[in-house]
Amino acid sequence: GTADYVLSVPKDALVFVNGVDVSGNEQYITDTDIEYSEVSEYKNELANPRVCCVYTFKGMFFKPNFSVKDAEGNEYELVNYDKNSYRCDLAPNAAAIPQYEELAKGFAEAMMEYTFMGRENLNANFNKVLSKTRLRSKAYDVVMGSYAGMYWRRDHTIVYNSLYVDNYVGYADNAFRCDVHYDVTGTRVNGGKVERVAGIYRLLYINNGGRWEVVELNLLNEAE
Repeated sequence: GTADYVLSVPKDALVFVNGVDVSGNEQYITDTDIEYSEVSEYKNELANPRVCCVYTFKGMFFKPNFSVKDAEGNEYELVNYDKNSYRCDLAPNAAAIPQYEELAKGFAEAMMEYTFMGRENLNANFNKVLSKTRLRSKAYDVVMGSYAGMYWRRDHTIVYNSLYVDNYVGYADNAFRCDVHYDVTGTRVNGGKVERVAGIYRLLYINNGGRWEVVELNLLNEAE
């Protein structure tokens, strides 16, 4: 039988199917100017929001080979998010990445201090993490909800086995998402018990009034 394939790409991206350039071909474009659903609830505050274009290829006997590139020829990474459906996200401006990396690592480090530095330092570290989030945002609520559990934590010294940021997505001039990968070993100050925590924080940032704030925080693939 045959199958239909759907490809969502940044608007104005160059699209190739089995090596054939179909960019802008209205025969295959089934929707355009689609907002990113991940930031739809914040659309009223986005500056120059990015939009997607949807291509649909019908009646294909074999899985096509998709290639999507920007105007400079740089290839986007394709994600297969549903059966026969693919998307590629728009990376932020390369010049902004160092700032974004610093923001994300700073948040992860604050979370590690909050997690490992014990009851004596709990309130100070709790407020430090909250200060990096938007007041009453989804991220703020996640941190608020963790306080009771952190109260029972003891003081540890920590060593970072790894800490890095990837999977940047640029949703607007003032909004981006990224994943912070952390792998930390903590040693309890009194008792010497060793604990290792590794996982990924997925952060959604929006610049509000000149200040970058975490508005959404999700924990992915935690391993202890």
